[in-house]
Amino acid sequence: AAAGQVGATWTGEFLPLTVGEQRWALGRPREGAIDGQPLQPTPQVALDQVTYDGLTAAVSSEAPWSLRLHQFHLPGWNATVDGAAAPTYPTGELGLVTVDLPAGEHSVRLAFGDTAAQQAGAVISLAGLAAWLALVWLRGRQRSLRATSVVVGVLALLLAANSLGAGQTSWTPQPANAAIEDVAILVATDARTLSDLNVAEVTLYWQALRETSQDYKAFVHLLGADGSVIAQQDGDPVGGFTPTTRWRPGEIIADRHVISLPPDLPPGEYSLRAGMYQTDPPRNLTIDPATPDDRVDIGTLEIAGQR
Repeated sequence: AAAGQVGATWTGEFLPLTVGEQRWALGRPREGAIDGQPLQPTPQVALDQVTYDGLTAAVSSEAPWSLRLHQFHLPGWNATVDGAAAPTYPTGELGLVTVDLPAGEHSVRLAFGDTAAQQAGAVISLAGLAAWLALVWLRGRQRSLRATSVVVGVLALLLAANSLGAGQTSWTPQPANAAIEDVAILVATDARTLSDLNVAEVTLYWQALRETSQDYKAFVHLLGADGSVIAQQDGDPVGGFTPTTRWRPGEIIADRHVISLPPDLPPGEYSLRAGMYQTDPPRNLTIDPATPDDRVDIGTLEIAGQR
């Protein structure tokens, strides 16, 4: 229990060799964290497309800088800058995916794909499956066995197509572009309701600007027509597993917040606000563009009836 693991160690197993942090400390504040200098000049990031295993972004900066993902670096990670391959490498105690970017305006794509060894293994596996299917079809006497071979073959083709990108989900977050002091930029957001669970799911996409010695909290507020908060979720980013003392300059963090909705909440359109705050003394971090309450307007959320 003292190490943060009770009953199992699954949260820290199968870590890449490039992760230097103790597995029990991965979700805890970074020891010895200090306040660093913010990226200057501030790079601009616009998320064009996000997937479960990567992103495409339009970036611009007056100076070279490094873009990081909040993902462990593994051999399958690859990057392109303006369509040309660019090397990725691990940085920091968590071994985060990193790509160096030159000054100027660029289109960047980061995605997790197969290595040469994985591709070779897939080809060998498919060849073996094809040989088995041919043998069953040519020599099989039972119709049920032939039918099974057809089903297996179709499933194999579908899985192969999916591994090449067919059927995979992507989405474009809504731009926010709000600076949270010199700590981070709220680059974009996306929001949806899960009616069957009676919750709202809001993802904040942060761009870290500097290292910080404080663990700031992130929040999302759902507002009523009178501006009062009727539902909210706040805490350490990424479900409490990524305190801001772990953030590195240039890192993109997808921070998902699940908000429980009041069961008697009437259907309609509700406003959303987001931001960060410190606990001692308690205050919201100031934002740019400024607002009276230091909360970023991140749009609205449609709540349907009969939840």
